[in-house]
Formats: sequence, structure tokens, C-alpha cells
Amino acid sequence: MKESIKRRRESPFIDISNHVKELKGQWKLGVYWPSVREKKFMRVLRDRPALMSIRGEVFWRNLENPCKDVDFVWDRNTENSSDECFTIHYLQGVSGAYLREFPVLEDGELGSRATTDIYEGRVTHPYRPPQNDMHYDKFCSFLIRSDPNGLVQMFKDKYYDIDAIVRHMFFKQLGEYKACERITGCPGNPYTSYKCFVGKFHITMENSAVDGYISEKLFNGALGTGIPIYFGASDVGSYINPKSVVLCNVSRSVIEEMRAFYPRAPQKSRTFLFNRTSFWPTEQELLKWADRYLRRHLEPCVKKVIELDANDSAFREVLNEPFITNPDIMSGLYPLRGIELAYDTLRNWSLISSSDESVTTGIRRSASGTSISSFKVIELWTYPVQPFGVKPNLRHSYICSYHSCRTTMFEMGIVSQPLNLKSLMSHSNVPSSYRNFIGDQHWFKILHQYEFPHHVQLVSIMLLLLEHESKGGGAWDKVGSRAIAEPPLCVMTVGLDSSEICSDSSEFVSLKKKYDPTAPINEDLVFQFIPLNIPFQEHFGILGFDNWVSSTGKANSGDELQTFAGLQFLPYLSDYIDRERGLPIANQVNLFGNGWWGTRVAFPPHESSNMILVSMHMSSFFLQVASDNLEYFKSYTHDIGPIGARDIPSYEFLKGKGVPVFVSSCFSQMISMYEHEKKKRTGIVIVDVEVEHLPKTIRLVAKNYSSYVPEDKMMSRFERLKHAYNLLRIYATETKVLITSQIHAALPASALGIPVIFVENTGGGDLTEGISDLFHVYNVNNVNASWPYGNLNDIGSNPQVHQQDRYRASFWHYIKARADRKHHYEDTARLFGLVPLTRLGKGTESMHLHSLFHFIFTTPPKTLTVRVQRAIEAVFFHHPNAKVMLHSNTLSDGTILDCFWEAGYDFGIYNYSFINLLQSSSAIKTTEVNDIAMLLPNLRKEQYWYSHETDFIRLLLLERYGVAWQDSNHRLINGAAMVFEKGNKFLQSCLRKGVSTLLAGYEPQLWSTYGPNLLTSTYREWFKVYKNNMTMTAIVDVAENDVFYPYPYEIVHECFQCNNESKSPINPTRTLAVHLNTKATAGSAVEQNSVCSRILTESCIFCDDPINFSNCTFHNSYDAAKQAVKAIETSHFSKMNRYPDEFTAVQKFLKNMSTVANRKILSFGSSTGEEAISLATLYLNEKEGFPNATIYGFDLDNPTLYKARQKVAKYFEHLPIHFFNGQQTPLDVNGKYDAIFANSVFCHHNPDAGPITVETIKSRFTFQDFEAALLKLDAVLNDGGVLAMMNTNYYFVDTILAQRYELLAQCAGDSVPKVDIKKHVLVENNETTKPIAFGEKERME
Repeated sequence: MKESIKRRRESPFIDISNHVKELKGQWKLGVYWPSVREKKFMRVLRDRPALMSIRGEVFWRNLENPCKDVDFVWDRNTENSSDECFTIHYLQGVSGAYLREFPVLEDGELGSRATTDIYEGRVTHPYRPPQNDMHYDKFCSFLIRSDPNGLVQMFKDKYYDIDAIVRHMFFKQLGEYKACERITGCPGNPYTSYKCFVGKFHITMENSAVDGYISEKLFNGALGTGIPIYFGASDVGSYINPKSVVLCNVSRSVIEEMRAFYPRAPQKSRTFLFNRTSFWPTEQELLKWADRYLRRHLEPCVKKVIELDANDSAFREVLNEPFITNPDIMSGLYPLRGIELAYDTLRNWSLISSSDESVTTGIRRSASGTSISSFKVIELWTYPVQPFGVKPNLRHSYICSYHSCRTTMFEMGIVSQPLNLKSLMSHSNVPSSYRNFIGDQHWFKILHQYEFPHHVQLVSIMLLLLEHESKGGGAWDKVGSRAIAEPPLCVMTVGLDSSEICSDSSEFVSLKKKYDPTAPINEDLVFQFIPLNIPFQEHFGILGFDNWVSSTGKANSGDELQTFAGLQFLPYLSDYIDRERGLPIANQVNLFGNGWWGTRVAFPPHESSNMILVSMHMSSFFLQVASDNLEYFKSYTHDIGPIGARDIPSYEFLKGKGVPVFVSSCFSQMISMYEHEKKKRTGIVIVDVEVEHLPKTIRLVAKNYSSYVPEDKMMSRFERLKHAYNLLRIYATETKVLITSQIHAALPASALGIPVIFVENTGGGDLTEGISDLFHVYNVNNVNASWPYGNLNDIGSNPQVHQQDRYRASFWHYIKARADRKHHYEDTARLFGLVPLTRLGKGTESMHLHSLFHFIFTTPPKTLTVRVQRAIEAVFFHHPNAKVMLHSNTLSDGTILDCFWEAGYDFGIYNYSFINLLQSSSAIKTTEVNDIAMLLPNLRKEQYWYSHETDFIRLLLLERYGVAWQDSNHRLINGAAMVFEKGNKFLQSCLRKGVSTLLAGYEPQLWSTYGPNLLTSTYREWFKVYKNNMTMTAIVDVAENDVFYPYPYEIVHECFQCNNESKSPINPTRTLAVHLNTKATAGSAVEQNSVCSRILTESCIFCDDPINFSNCTFHNSYDAAKQAVKAIETSHFSKMNRYPDEFTAVQKFLKNMSTVANRKILSFGSSTGEEAISLATLYLNEKEGFPNATIYGFDLDNPTLYKARQKVAKYFEHLPIHFFNGQQTPLDVNGKYDAIFANSVFCHHNPDAGPITVETIKSRFTFQDFEAALLKLDAVLNDGGVLAMMNTNYYFVDTILAQRYELLAQCAGDSVPKVDIKKHVLVENNETTKPIAFGEKERME
């Protein structure tokens, strides 16, 4: 290279002035033709490829004078032209888009060619909504990788031009119309950011307004879901179709003037010239300054977006415009087209020889430049060990199959992708040997053992290249020319430079002819492509049964068949562990402990083995062994999780011993042989059945097989495994119906979707209990039974396919979440395409008709618990073929909920836009939507708006889709939760009233305004209007409480308490759901034998995920309230008429009620009686309109109660005042009350106890105590009654009760400090602060 540069400098000048006189100083077709200052121009040498230097952001390179040593400069903008050499323009966005890959539903991976098809509008866009349902959950997205809250810092430290502030000002200005989402955490690299562009519009504005500089932002926006909004290069229309974007024009003179105030300089100390008071402006100063310059220039652009948002047809017209109109731009050869043009021009002018073949050999890099490659390169690592010798290359794509590799790459700043071999076999040119290797991976792990991972690596390389070839990928016809179809693909092993194989190489051709993955490794053929010396430190084994076969003299293939199910999850096979001997192994071995366990087995497992106890059948011989090793089982469950029992007797035994356990069923139900399952099965197969029990018509056409290994082969482990695998292949390829008496034949066949007739002689006993229900059963000992299945043409699927799906789901969840700490089993399953699981019951009829359910989750991800998961499980338990949509802007993939789609259920998490949902409702006017959009930013600052927004979204979804809705706190028992048809008129009335209430004035402290209260009040109005219209009244049907709400929240804790089954309000035939209020039960442990323990376990999908049940405790109906008062009350201070404002307000409210007779009032914490006496003498007596009011005083301190009673007896004997001690008498001894006063009870006001802080209050009286006590008071308060409180150390609005109460008045007199539980701070209070004093309890739920 140095010699070439030297010769370049010494080469003669050639006069080209006559040739370039029409072009000099101009850009044409991506090439800047220099206006030569001298009459000479340096020629390009013939005996080497071109020398090129790259200048621009993509390659992080700026050379001051690159033309001295190179032939061409490659630059990202058209303002950096040089009159010393040719300048070739490249589009930064195109260079990234050309290398990008992104997943598509059917065609695997799309590279540059398919990207071009999308950009040019020739194929359906994969990310946009369908034309017939152009629904967007979000209005606009704005992706920014710098700190959005540090604009000043961004310009200070990152050397941005002031041009970059335009996008921030536009974001702010557009947000005045409708909220736009700012995205700061988009994963991946800048060229894959299109995945984060969601919504109708995308702000894709450049950092700099420079002609020719069009970065990846705009191209990402075009690959997003909506319309890009662009500011930047003024010549953008030369490269893309300007009709496909919203262009924001800010004149260059404005930008230049702003730059003058803030000059860009290569040092950190840059000063805003307008700022004289300090070196840097404040953010407010910066925004105000920029707004003065930009607002009027951005206003037309904002108006254009608003017009498109309001006009669907105009929006679609822009959206459907092709993004690219110049085919050269996205050919994958721009700017290489410019290089070709420059060479061709020089040839035409005879300035270089036309026979100069060096031009076609490629473009190399200069000593100071960067490689330019037409090839796409993938580095691949499918080994279950950490890669070594990694040399990160940001221009390469990386694929890692195992966590160990992904972690290594991540630490190097590289994001790698997983690999699914199943998906790579979708095209027709995959050799049969590759299909056999992957489809029969269970068998080849036995044959190849430690060689197996090497075969996986090489097969993966070849499949990637074959897939590329199937799409037309190959060599270029020449450098600088258009590709025949796809540019070549090169794949290499991570860290192994010699391993690169390209789709146009002779190595690829040779391997296609010679490499056979079903044969042993040919080291001479493959040594340069894979690391044959890789150290495999992990050991993976299977159970062996040599001693068992030797001692019993028989082998029935049952254990071996289960072995193949486990082998699917092992990366490779290295060891056999004899079940009966437990051979001591030098290295720790990972294996599954499934199968039959008897007396002669070696148990517990050897300490060197990492055995996963799942699918265990505990024979009667093994029970004593298990009993002697309970400590081992309990230690295992503590470290790993519950034990998987194969059958009901094994489950009951362990459960009875107090060992956490779930029914996993048999491991063989996890068998997958998808390559063989594609074949049409036509045969009837009989395994181990006495054929005389079967009809003659069946015997004549069926094939008979035995699961028992022939005697001459049964002592060979290999032959036993081979016999078992041959049976599996027969099931997968030939069997239409299986008739068998062997459970180990029935289970793998049913897992392959084959109808099974299980022939019972006397019943299977504990071997089949809980398992035989999965099949059609024919009991030959029933003399009255005839053959019920005819000629087997219409036998249908197995009877309990949904139950089997649940077993399979639990199995997968257990393997992934509990048994696999290093992710080896999980990653292997994903590599071979075992997940998502194939649901056996998919498409079969379900007894319930609801097909679509909606959940809403608005709280942070940390609040996602197993209880929420259980709620979704309950839906799929009752409606296995339903679709469940969870609407959330806080959750994404990578949560515990992934297990649903991995198990094959139709589940997804969807973002929502409140404004878009409002727009989609026919019940809400456009003007109302716009008004709410203006209010929304401020509404979302309110503490409880998230709950009110959820109430609205619930109604909007029901009205839009006409589906079933379920709260994440609900647990289905028999069916759905809330069901409406699409466009229900009652729902529309609810929405109209809710919107008008909101716009009339938002009251943030009222929880239930847009939920229960809205439904209740609308329901009442509805029936007033339509009481004589049967058609309209039939639109809404309100069920009784025991259908959906058997446990009101004030007593829902009783569902968690044991031995309450007899008092349960659940109606077995009517109740459809139970609402386990999260806030009310957050601290409640689920006790054994409680109603909730049954509900939470009966309808599980992932039954391996146990709810931890606690032991039973004694419960008293008023313990919580009693303990709460005792814990806090240290002072008995009281005085007459202490809270006159409050007493007057309650009096006024009670007078306005329908009747004022027989009122019962509770003074909670009555002390020495002054409050009760004040109420009876001044406010609630016959003179004031309450002739029969009774005042009850409740306290816990006997001496204080004695003083109160004495005072009443001496001075107020005639008054209806009664006191009782909560230590001996329950709170509801007098029934329910119409008003309850709880003044100066729930507070810490002992001046001798030291300073009052958050910690001192919580140490004496927690928020949970406060809430529990209020729940008890609420339980004894009549609907429509009044709860009045003064001087509490916590806010009533923070409690779960707040949503059931309506604020009536705010009164003076509250003076104690309060704990803000959200901010964990103490809020000082005084007489001028007027907190919620009391509220009216809802009359109807």
C-alpha cells in the first residue's frame, strides 16, 4: 500500500481540462467533478485497484486533505466537495439500510433487495396496519438517543450543530396539539431503529441541515408504521419521493443566523453569544431563544400533520406513496454507481486504459481509510460455550444460539440475534441429509455425541448460505454494476478468520457436494471452518438402564422413549448414568431424572449429577425410599422448584409429605418430530395388543409392532435406543391411528397429534391414573362393551387435548424458568425450533364461545406478579382457543408472560393510544377528543389519572371490539367476566357521559367516577329513559353480585383464609369470576385449604409455578381494627365540640337523606365520651331533626370507657349514648352504621415520644395497618353512609377504599403531619390545610 501511494504521488499529470469544462465544479449522478485549478489532473494507476478514503459520520473519520494520497473521496454530504480529486457521494441512510436485516412473517430475513421493494412500494409493508383497518395506538414517535432532558448539555459536550434543536422544538410544538411519544431506549444499533418507530407519524429530523446528508433516521422512518416528518438536507427530493413524507422547511438563512449565535467549534468551551450572564444558558433560555426563531417556520409543518391526522383519506394517500422513485438510490450500488461512472468517464476520455482489469477486482482501503465491501458478513456461534478470539466488527452481523455467547457479545457492545434452524428449512433446496439431521436431532446426539455441536455449527452456516441462494443471492457481475439478484453472503465462525464461506465461493460449492451431517465429521473437509479443538466443559447425560434390563430380563422401550424427549433439550450427549447404580462421575453431569423409580434404583442421585426431577413415577416399591429421603426432596424444591410427578398417585404421595409438587405428566408428551410430521399418515398401527380383542376389519389392515426389544439385542444400550427410535419414526411417518396397551407408546404418539385408542385389560393402576384420560379408552374386560370406533375414519382428536396442552405448557415453563439456570435446555429448544410449542388442541372446538379477551395493565413492570399471570391462565383454561390481548404501555416482551405464546397460546402485548381510541369511538365527538388531547398532558401529572384512564380504555375497547374484558385481578371460574357486542349503545352512553363529566371538570381524588359510578349512574338513567322499551333494556343485563363479585373488597381477605369454604359466597353454578383486589390483598398470604388456594390452582396452565401457601391462622372479624387502634392510640385527650365544621357537614348530609329516623352513629375511638356527647346534644337529636338517632362509642381502654359511662350517667342519662369495649365485643355488634367518626385516632401524637418522622410513624403504625382498619370500618358502614376523619397520619385517597367514596366536604381542624407513601416524605399540616374530611360510601357497585 505504501508503495502504491508513493507511485501515486510520482505519477504524471494528465490534462483533463478539455474534458471537464462542462462538468467542472458540479455534482452529477453522485460524483463531484473537480474544477481543476491547474491544467493537469493526476491519473489513476492501472496496476492496482482504486485507492479510496472515506470521510463521514458512519465511519467516524474526517481527513483534512485526503486527495493527496487517494483517487476518490467517499463523502456523506455534497458540501464537502474537493477540487483536488473526485468526490463520490453516499447516502448515510442507504449505506445502513443496505446492510440491514429485519424479520418478516413468512420469508425469514429480508436484506437490501426486499428493503428496496418496501421502500419503493412494490410489496406490502410488514409494519403498517392493513388498509382495511388503519388503526394506530399511538399518534407520533420521536426517537432520540441523547438525554432528552439535557438539551444544553447535548450541545455542550457532543458538538452538535444548533440545527439539532429544530427537531426538539418541533416535538414541543406538535405536542401542543397532541402528545407525541419520545423514545430514548430503543435497543439495537441506529440502523435497526425502525423497530421503535410506531404510530401515525415519525419525527425523523437531521442533526445538521447539510445538502446530501440524509442519515438513517429518514430511512428508518420509512420502514416504520407511519409517515416520516423530515427536516435536514434541502435536496432530499433528489433522493426520495417528497410526496411520501412531510417536509418541514426552515430557510437556510434562519439556520445560518442561529449558527452565528452558537458557532460550532472543535473544543468544549463553546459560548452562546446571546448569553451574557453565564457561560451556558439555562434550558429555559435556550428554548425561549429557539422558539423565537423557529415557531413561525415550523407552524406550516405542524398544520400539515394536523390536517393528515384529521383526514384519513389524505393520510392514506401520503402513506401509500412509494418512498423511492430513483431505482439507483436503493440498488445497493449507490455510491458504487458513482465510482463506476468516474471510471467509465476516464476510460471514455482515454485517461485510463479500457483494458484495465484492475478496476473490476474490487475496491480496497487506503492506509488511512476503511474497507468498502459489497458483501454481507455474518459471524455465527452455535456452541453452548463462550466464544473465544472474538474480534468485533461493527459492519458484521452476529448470531449466537446460547446465552454464553450473547453475554460475551453484549459485553463487547455487540447485539447478537438467535437462530432457529426449523425456520431455515422452509425452502426447497435444503438437502435431505440436513433435514434428517435436524428433524432427528434426538438420534444424532446419540450417534455423534461430542461431534454433534460441530455438525450444528456447519449445518447452520450452510443453511444460511442455502437460504440466501434460494433468494437469488450470488456473485456480482462486476464491481460497480448492478447485482444479478442479491449481493453475496459470507458466513464465518466467530473468532475464526479462516472460516469465511461465501455464497459465490468454491468452498460453498464443494461443501454442498461433499458435506453430510449424518455421517461422522470429516476433519480434512471442515477443519478450516469450525474450531474442532473447542473444549466442552459442561457434561450432559441421560439415564441408562443396563442393570435393570440385566436383572429383569426384559426391555420394553418405555424408558428409552422418554429419553428421546429429554435429548431434545440437551446441547449434546456426553454421559450415561445408570439409574440402578448411580455411577460416580468425575464431572458434574446435567440430566433429567424422569421415568420409573423402584426399589433397586440409586437414590438420592450422586452429588456429581445435576438431576432435574420431573416426570417421576414413584412405584409402590419406591415409596419407602422416598420417605427416607424427604430432606433431599425439600432441599431440591428449595433450590430448583417443585417436583414434577408423572401421575396422580405420585403427586398425592409427595403432596401428602409436604413436598411442593405439580403434575407434569410423562416426558414423552414433549416429543417433537416436525420434519417427519409433514408426511401424510395413512396407516393403523397396533402396539402390544392381543389382536383377538379387535374387530377383524381392523386386524386385516393394521400393522403390528412390539415395544419390547428382541432378546438378542436387549442387552445393547444402542440397540434398545435404536428400537425405541424406530417406533417413534413409525408413529411420526406412518400412523394415522395408534391402538396400544402401553402407556409409553400412547403418550409420544398423542404428542405427535395421533389419535390413540388405549386398550385396558384391568385398568392401568397407578401407572396410568390421570394419564389414560388423555386417550380414547377401550376396556376389553367389559363384556357388555362393543367396539365403539367403527372403521376409525371418524375417530377425531384425542379427548383431552387441552389438558395435554396444559401439561406440555407446564413442562416447558418448568424447564425454562426453574430447571435451567444456564439456559442450555431453553437455548437448545429455541435453536431447533421446539418453541413455540405446537398446541394439540388448536383449532378444536371449545365448549365456550368467547374468542377474544382484553386485559389492561397500566402500572410499572415490577407490579407484574404470578397473580396477574394466573388471571390470564384462567382465561386460556376455559377458552383455550381464544385470543388474549394485553394492552399496556409499560410492558413489552421479556416478561413472565412470554410463556403464553411460547406454549402456543394466542397471546400478545399491545401498546395503546388513549387519544386514538377516543377517535375511533362513534360515541365521542371530534371536538371532545381534541379538548381531551389538550388536557391530557396535565391530566397525566395527576396521581390517580392512570386509574381513570384505565376505566376509559376498558369501555373504549369493549365498544370498539365487542369482546370479553377481564381485569388482571380477576380469576375466572366458569366463564367470562364482562361481555358486550361491538358498538353497544349502553357503552356508548357510558362513554358520552364519562367524557362530558371529564370536560366539565376533572376531580382527581374521586376514584370511581369513570368506573363503577359511571356504569351505575348510566344504568339508572338508561332504565328511566327506556323502561317501556324491551329492545333497549335488553341491551344491558346486570348480573347479581355473586356472579362476578362474590367477595366485596372489604371481605376479600376471607378468601385467603383457611377453613372458610362453608362460608364462601361463591355459587358453584352461578359464579363466573372472583375479584382478588390487589391493593386490598397485597399483604394477605394465601393459606392452605382456603377458597383462594383452590381458585389459584384449579385453573392453571403453568401449574409448575406454585403459589406459596402459608399455614392456617386464627382470624377474628374485628382484629385488624382493634390492633390498629391499640398500636397507635397513646393519648386519651378529648374535648367538647372539637370539630364543629365536620359535625355540621355530617348533620347536613344526614338530613338530606330519604329518612332521618333510627340513625346509628359510631364514634370510633370515643375516649372519655366528649365526641359522643357533643353529637347527641348539639347535632343529632330530636330538636335537630333526628328523633331516634343512637350514638355508639367504641374504645379499647377500660378506665377511659369507665369515665365516659360515668359522665353520661351523671349528666346525660336521658341521651341515647352507649359505649362498648372492642376487646370483648365485635365492631358489628350493633349492625351497620349510618355515619362513623374516626377523629384523631389514626395518628401518632405523643409529644413525649420524640421527633415525629416518617420512620417513627411507620414503626408504630404502618400504612397497611391504617388501610386494614379502614376496611373494617367500611365493612360496618351502610351503603350511602358517611365516613368522617380528622387528623390521620396517612392520606385517605391513597387507600383502596378511596375509589368507593365520594368527597362531600373538606373541613378545617386537621393539623397532624401526614406521610406521602409515594414520595416517602412527611407533609406538615396546619389549620389552613383542608384534607378530605369524610366521604359518602357508594350506594351501588
